[in-house]
Amino acid sequence: MNKRLLSHFVLCVAGTVFLAACRDAHPQTTESGLQSRTAEAFEDSGRRLTGDFVVQSLVDDYAVKAVQEGLPSAFSFNEDGAFHSERKSGGVMRSEAGSYMISAQDEIVLYVETEGGEKRSGARIERYTIEAQSESELRLRRDGSATLLLRKK
Repeated sequence: MNKRLLSHFVLCVAGTVFLAACRDAHPQTTESGLQSRTAEAFEDSGRRLTGDFVVQSLVDDYAVKAVQEGLPSAFSFNEDGAFHSERKSGGVMRSEAGSYMISAQDEIVLYVETEGGEKRSGARIERYTIEAQSESELRLRRDGSATLLLRKK
């Protein structure tokens, strides 16, 4: 009788452990679960930009002479970590604002918090790799194919 009771106990414990392990192995499918898995943490380098920049040129390695609708045409960066940009979308100039940081990996990470004067429910993140930087120019790479050359006003 004790052997039978012990075997049931071991089987129940093993089943409980198995169920707990399987529950943790399934990925989260809710929207917040997906966001937490895809959200990246960026290490702030502490560097900042200041001034107004105009996009002088845009080169896309995949699109020859394509109109780059939706990409920014001007940026304004403040020392306090705020930014403002303008972009043409649907034939209309739209403004965006939010905060930015320069990561330890030499990326400008924009947190777009306001679009067209309307506050977003959550910040949209845009990343630009800094390829070159001087007092008057900034060369940024986006999505691995588009290169923006910004000149200081």
